[in-house]
This record gives sequence, structure tokens and C-alpha cells, in this order.
Amino acid sequence: MIDFRLHAGPSFASRWLIPRLGTLYALLPDLQLHVIGTRDYFDPAELDFGLAVAFTQHPASSLHKEVLLQEYLTPICSPEYLAGNRFLKTPADLASWTLLYHSDTWPSTAHDGEWSLWLHEVGAQSINASQRLFFSLPNLAIESALAHQGIAMGRMCLIQELLAQGTLVSPLPSAVKTPGRYYLVYHHDFPGRRGAQAMIEWLREEATKLRPARELSFWACR
Repeated sequence: MIDFRLHAGPSFASRWLIPRLGTLYALLPDLQLHVIGTRDYFDPAELDFGLAVAFTQHPASSLHKEVLLQEYLTPICSPEYLAGNRFLKTPADLASWTLLYHSDTWPSTAHDGEWSLWLHEVGAQSINASQRLFFSLPNLAIESALAHQGIAMGRMCLIQELLAQGTLVSPLPSAVKTPGRYYLVYHHDFPGRRGAQAMIEWLREEATKLRPARELSFWACR
């Protein structure tokens, strides 16, 4: 039996990791994996773990670290919400809509950091939304958007399948690169464990399958 502990943010684990686990178990059928959803940023050097996927700007320097995924932001809502509200032409028009926020951004960033970054990059930083809802996790904001409650700031790595299915749409399809990225982190001796290298390669391969924002008819601000 191969026994690994993998730390990841709850939203990343539920939206990106868990849907892919079937292919991992086909590769490692004797794997016993413990997926640990870690709220907020953590220092992997202080935790008992095998692998971690950390969304941050600066992962722990004492460990092996590599960029797994670059993240982009784009506004998202349900088609029903978009159809039932006033037509949205420019970012400035967001002032009349309900915006959905989450506070689980990169370290040392305000709870409205992702919306603020996107609005700044598209030249609409001065807008003041008429209504706001706040959530502690990206996935909660996504669920609120799915429930037709407003426009969320979506992380592309978490919402691409929902966009492809048409379950969510981007009313203003502009993608802004975040300063935080998803890093694969592990202790330097981890690859020597049985099955570890196969799992590392599996994560890398799955990450390469994610389509860049530019392939989804988005224009990147930077």
C-alpha cells in the first residue's frame, strides 16, 4: 500500500483535484491518498505531508518547489443571472450589479484583492458595486454564482469546465494574471518514496492539459 498526504486549498481540491483522481488511481491502484483541504496559506515546512499544492507568491524556500499552474481571473455568472439583469457592456457597468467576493486570495492581500486587481487592470478601479456578498473560499463564491446570485471573480483553473459546459459564462471575457500561482511543493527526499515520482508526474501532466486563457477567446490584460 502506498500512503501519501496531499495538502491543497479546499476550493482547488474540490474543483481541480478531485475530478481527476480517477486517472491517478488507474495509475497507482494501491494508493491510499489523504487529501487535506488547508484553509489559507500554510507553511509546508511545518507540516507532516508528502505533497502540497500551495497558491502563493513565495512558497517555503527550504523545500522543492515548482510552478504547477498559472492562474488567471475573469468575472463569471450564470446565464440565467445575465439574462435577467440589465445588459452589461463595460467593466464600469458592474457598479449596478451584485458582486461576489471571496477572501481566500494570495497572502498579504485584502479580502477584495482579486476584484480590485481585475478592475484596476481593465481601468475601472473606481467603481462601487451596489450590492456585495462576501465568502471565505473561492468555491463558495462559485456556488453563489451558480445559484444566480451575482457576478463572482473566477479563477480559471477552477472554472474552465463550468465555462466549457455553459453552466457559467463570463459577461466581460477578459483574463488578468494573478501574482499568486499554484506551486507543487515537497520535501527533497519525497521522490525517493515508492510511487512518489509517478504521482508527481501525474500532477504535472494533468496541469499541462489545462487550456491557456487565450485559447478560450479571452484577452489577457498582462
